[in-house]
Amino acid sequence: MWFAMWCAPGDVAVGLLGRSGDVVDRIALRCADVLDNGALGSRYTAANVGGNGGFDFALGTRR
Repeated sequence: MWFAMWCAPGDVAVGLLGRSGDVVDRIALRCADVLDNGALGSRYTAANVGGNGGFDFALGTRR
Protein backbone atom coordinates (compact mmCIF):
# COMPACT_ATOMS: atom_id res chain seq x y z
CA MET A 1 0.00 0.00 0.00
CA TRP A 2 1.35 3.43 -0.95
CA PHE A 3 0.20 6.69 0.55
CA ALA A 4 1.48 10.21 1.19
CA MET A 5 1.13 12.52 4.19
CA TRP A 6 1.96 16.20 4.48
CA CYS A 7 1.90 18.90 7.11
CA ALA A 8 0.26 22.20 6.23
CA PRO A 9 2.44 24.56 4.15
CA GLY A 10 5.07 26.18 6.39
CA ASP A 11 4.66 23.59 9.17
CA VAL A 12 7.09 20.79 10.05
CA ALA A 13 6.82 17.10 10.93
CA VAL A 14 7.64 16.50 14.62
CA GLY A 15 6.72 12.85 15.12
CA LEU A 16 4.77 9.76 14.26
CA LEU A 17 2.00 8.00 16.13
CA GLY A 18 0.63 4.61 15.30
CA ARG A 19 -0.35 1.11 16.24
CA SER A 20 1.71 -2.01 15.70
CA GLY A 21 1.99 -5.66 16.62
CA ASP A 22 3.84 -8.01 14.30
CA VAL A 23 3.44 -5.35 11.60
CA VAL A 24 2.60 -1.63 11.54
CA ASP A 25 -1.21 -1.41 11.63
CA ARG A 26 -1.67 2.38 11.63
CA ILE A 27 0.61 5.37 11.08
CA ALA A 28 -0.16 9.04 11.78
CA LEU A 29 1.94 12.13 11.06
CA ARG A 30 2.34 14.71 13.85
CA CYS A 31 3.03 18.29 12.73
CA ALA A 32 3.64 21.68 14.33
CA ASP A 33 3.58 25.24 13.12
CA VAL A 34 6.80 27.25 13.40
CA LEU A 35 6.58 30.53 15.30
CA ASP A 36 8.32 33.73 14.19
CA ASN A 37 11.09 33.11 16.78
CA GLY A 38 11.74 29.62 15.34
CA ALA A 39 10.10 27.75 18.22
CA LEU A 40 7.48 25.08 17.60
CA GLY A 41 3.90 26.14 18.13
CA SER A 42 0.71 24.10 18.27
CA ARG A 43 0.99 20.43 17.38
CA TYR A 44 -1.63 18.45 15.50
CA THR A 45 -2.16 15.11 13.81
CA ALA A 46 -2.16 15.79 10.07
CA ALA A 47 -3.22 12.43 8.68
CA ASN A 48 -3.43 8.77 9.54
CA VAL A 49 -3.92 5.55 7.65
CA GLY A 50 -4.40 1.95 8.67
CA GLY A 51 -6.34 -0.23 11.04
CA ASN A 52 -6.97 -0.65 14.76
CA GLY A 53 -4.84 -3.73 15.49
CA GLY A 54 -1.71 -3.81 17.62
CA PHE A 55 -0.61 -1.48 20.39
CA ASP A 56 -0.05 2.30 20.46
CA PHE A 57 3.43 3.70 19.79
CA ALA A 58 4.86 7.20 19.48
CA LEU A 59 8.08 8.48 17.90
CA GLY A 60 9.10 12.07 18.48
CA THR A 61 6.90 14.45 20.42
CA ARG A 62 3.33 13.76 21.56
CA ARG A 63 2.60 17.28 22.80
